[in-house]
Amino acid sequence: MLFHEDAKELVKLYNSMGVDEYLKKQDIDIFHYTSPSVLNSILSKNRFWFTDRQYLNDKTEGLYVLDNCINLIDENSFKDEFYRYLREECKNRKKMPSRGRGFYVYQISFSYDEDNLGLWNYYTRGEGIKGYNLKFKSNDLLSKLNIKPKLPSGNRPKPYGGKVIYNKEEQDKIVYEIIDKFRTHYDKYGNTDNLLFEWLVDKLLMIGTFFKPECFSIEKEYRIIIDLYI
Repeated sequence: MLFHEDAKELVKLYNSMGVDEYLKKQDIDIFHYTSPSVLNSILSKNRFWFTDRQYLNDKTEGLYVLDNCINLIDENSFKDEFYRYLREECKNRKKMPSRGRGFYVYQISFSYDEDNLGLWNYYTRGEGIKGYNLKFKSNDLLSKLNIKPKLPSGNRPKPYGGKVIYNKEEQDKIVYEIIDKFRTHYDKYGNTDNLLFEWLVDKLLMIGTFFKPECFSIEKEYRIIIDLYI
């Protein structure tokens, strides 16, 4: 357990940056597109299934924010010790995304477009060209989710919901802001117990669960995630 003053400050820094502050908080209509068989499962069991991010159809999605961070370092020719360590940690985490404090995220996707041709095409394949979408109010759904797994503390994980961020400039601004806060700690205390860069990348990965390349913006995705500690 960490007791040194610099370690306490690192914990405070990490906890001060919540996912919510980087999301656009709106109570909007969201739609869950699904196939007939999955619809039957959802309604009969009154249950949603969240997907492990390590097993998404798009294997690159979970690494997208790490590639952004590496590209930012390279494009701006940041070469001092701090950025060398950060770049190396990003490369390591691309090989082992759950390395570190046990970062492990599950997610479920919705859209704020009630009639999206691309999503209809995806979810109506192979089942008699039938598909459905379920409509919810985003804040109402978030408040009523009863997540079964508990954290070691005994509390249930908090779900985070918001629109996916597609704009590259907005993504870069958030990444810069997070890096800058950890850089301030690094300049004052150094690499606290060799944890600073692991925790920095953890925070980038957590925020990055709401980042996707702009080419996917047509999906108008609203995403809900839960972060479990392994």
